[in-house]
Amino acid sequence: MAVLRALFSAWIPALVEMARRFCRRWRLHGDRRVDQKGSRAHCVPIDHPAFCRPDPLIYDQYYLIGLGLAVTWDNPDIEVLRGGVPVPAGKLQADTDYEVRVRVWNASMDAVVVKMPVHLSYM
Repeated sequence: MAVLRALFSAWIPALVEMARRFCRRWRLHGDRRVDQKGSRAHCVPIDHPAFCRPDPLIYDQYYLIGLGLAVTWDNPDIEVLRGGVPVPAGKLQADTDYEVRVRVWNASMDAVVVKMPVHLSYM
């Protein structure tokens, strides 16, 4: 009889209180609204290239003119070399192999550029 009295006086109310707390906690987490990100989590890692990507560029006369800045028409980011010596654009010869050296800048402040492929073409 003492065992039953101990169960009813202490254990059962404790189990009922524990079940109430569990249900209350379950409701709180279940009612959490889905925010604009479409996730219930507060921090959602975004793994999409549009959010953090490199921004490669070279010297652009038209962009700088649009900003009202002075420009030079000899692009400082493109250099034509023959035997390691720079060759002026007016002195290029037909049927001659040249080395073209291009400096590509990264305008992005948060995305690094490591081994990014660069494709060159000419007209």
